[in-house]
Amino acid sequence: MILRDFYYLDTARLSDYISNLDPGDTKEIRETITQESDQGPGVVELDADPGIVQMPQKKMRERVLQISEKHSFNLLYGKMQESLVEIDDDVDVSSLKRSAVEVTREFELSPINNMIDSLFQLIKMMQSMDAPELKDAESRQIITMMSVLFQNPDEKKDETSLVSMGNDGELSVVFSAQQQYMLRNLKDLEGEATLVGKATKVIKEGDSLDLLSHLRILPRSIRRNQGMRESLMKMFEDWPKELGLGPSVGHDSLVIEGPVVVVDPLAVFID
Repeated sequence: MILRDFYYLDTARLSDYISNLDPGDTKEIRETITQESDQGPGVVELDADPGIVQMPQKKMRERVLQISEKHSFNLLYGKMQESLVEIDDDVDVSSLKRSAVEVTREFELSPINNMIDSLFQLIKMMQSMDAPELKDAESRQIITMMSVLFQNPDEKKDETSLVSMGNDGELSVVFSAQQQYMLRNLKDLEGEATLVGKATKVIKEGDSLDLLSHLRILPRSIRRNQGMRESLMKMFEDWPKELGLGPSVGHDSLVIEGPVVVVDPLAVFID
């Protein structure tokens, strides 16, 4: 028996994918139980001494055994084995798109998520301390703009991207996890784990993946406007050194060179 620890399970996708199985696959079991009891309601014998005669009574109850979503995934996972493509550095990237894939790697928060998390932690800390740097008009303007841009994205909410970076031309893997399907803390998703899902985008060697556009953290109007994007990047690069973040924020930190595979995650787990 494999003891599997689930960190993430997209139950909406699971429902879609498991519908491809044979209609005979079981989702729940209903069992009706009948019991006889001698403690039923009594009757009075009129021609004898008054008293109560115990009459047998049948009791029926129904028990429903619901098949868990994790069990459903294990069922689906078992039936996918013949078609599941295992991602490694030798795989042909161009053949992966729309395929069911599996990869076991070390994952970490993407650079852009790290940047934004650090930004808001820094702003919150400085505001609580009434830091003198915040009294500068330019610094306040930059902080205000960043807060407005990143705090309320117009699309997928509560989404965090994770990456497994390849080195020297090796394959990188990117996926985005939605908060509602996380089964552990976000930090638990970092580290070695197995990712199962659908490859939805492939970036060949020589091309690159722009995280700022791909992850939909920014409003669509900015993502599609090259001038606004460049202005935003300049704002990052001009971020006052006294406020932290430093040179790590820039165009290079937000671009992953191919080959890259983007996966829509179904499950993340550790065996």
